[in-house]
Amino acid sequence: MLPARRSTLVARSRGRAALADRFSLISEPPRQGAQTARNRRLRYTIIQLAAATHLVLAVIGPTARSRTSTLDQVEPQVDAQNQASPQPTAWRVDASLLAQMLTPNVIPSLGQQLTFISRLVPKVATYGNTTVALLPSSAEQEEGAEPKLEPGQEWVHLIADVPGTATAANAVEAAIEIFEPILDTLSFVLGSPLRLGAFKALDITPPVTAGDVREVAIYSGPPLGTNISSVDMECIRGAQFITLPDAIPAYDAKAAAALRWYYKALNTALLHDQFIFLWIALEILCDLSPLSIAGPYQAPCNHTIKHCPECGRSTEKEIRGRTIRHYLEVSFGVSQQASAALWRMRQMMHGAINFELGKLQQLPSLVQPLRAAVADGVKRQIGIANHGAPQVLAAGLSINPHLGAGGTTPVRASDIEPLADKVATYETKMRDSAAGGQQISSSESATEQPPNLNETS
Repeated sequence: MLPARRSTLVARSRGRAALADRFSLISEPPRQGAQTARNRRLRYTIIQLAAATHLVLAVIGPTARSRTSTLDQVEPQVDAQNQASPQPTAWRVDASLLAQMLTPNVIPSLGQQLTFISRLVPKVATYGNTTVALLPSSAEQEEGAEPKLEPGQEWVHLIADVPGTATAANAVEAAIEIFEPILDTLSFVLGSPLRLGAFKALDITPPVTAGDVREVAIYSGPPLGTNISSVDMECIRGAQFITLPDAIPAYDAKAAAALRWYYKALNTALLHDQFIFLWIALEILCDLSPLSIAGPYQAPCNHTIKHCPECGRSTEKEIRGRTIRHYLEVSFGVSQQASAALWRMRQMMHGAINFELGKLQQLPSLVQPLRAAVADGVKRQIGIANHGAPQVLAAGLSINPHLGAGGTTPVRASDIEPLADKVATYETKMRDSAAGGQQISSSESATEQPPNLNETS
């Protein structure tokens, strides 16, 4: 395990106490002496955990609105004496990919083993001033160094040398902006998703040689982009115990649909998916409400046409945006500012908001009030009292489930080997293995006849 440094989030005892205070809200209110003692023990345990851990929690949502990037909270603080490059300007960002392998179009006979080959062909390419390489895990790791996978899956490395960035956070953010459109396209062509896994960012600012001690940051998963995730720590307080109902719930079809979309939102940590699922539920609930705001037709030139010029009939109809905003404000007490922000973010569903970090900064803090409104509306429709479970708050602590650790590490020769040389070395290794008749493992099976990515399989 690489030595990790404290983040500013957990460095001060005051910050640890504040974190513990927030976590203690998860406990049920004390009803008796034993419960009070249990809460004290829970509080003590969390304080000790916050004081002892060097891992960094990325706090998102309303509690971190002032951040300029989700990664600001997970940027490691490195001691000056341990950092050989005081002003880093170049980073090597190594991202793990989980990919599905290809089965040859041959049905094995009884007793034969099913084999798989890689669908990804190693390559190095330059995009602007950033060099990117695609390599199987066997080219980067010793055998068995990565977690074992199910048959038909493989780890692949997507590596970028990112210049002109001062911090690991900046480097990872720049790399993700390059990786995501590439992976979107390759996944589309393959017909199978390429999933980003762990990230490692290493300072390779020249001059650098093997053995130098440099800053490193590791993230357990993609902290930005389309994979940005959130896990709420105190916003949802469900029932502590459940059992079978006396009868099968028989809800109205619309209410059942809203409940199902809310359930789907609970099943994903991806913020984009949560927002979309919850918004669909909200629109269903809004249709069940008597609230509606109507108005005459407004032409693209912004002129209002109250009556049809041909037949004289009124052009008045429901104004969807104003109706949903009014429903949020009147039924659930959502502020006008928040309802307007929710409606603007809703345009993501129509392609009006691109999957760009700068345009989705508000997403973490908008999911919480939207979830609270939908939960309240569903409870009303299925007959659960306002004080009944679940209790869903419109604001509270949430964390990015991908932890980050930072510190310093000695640089290995393979860490600074040019990416073009890495690919050439791997291709030579494959040719030598094939020529010698050696068995190639599934993780190394980018054969001398690589599959055509444009072919269906």
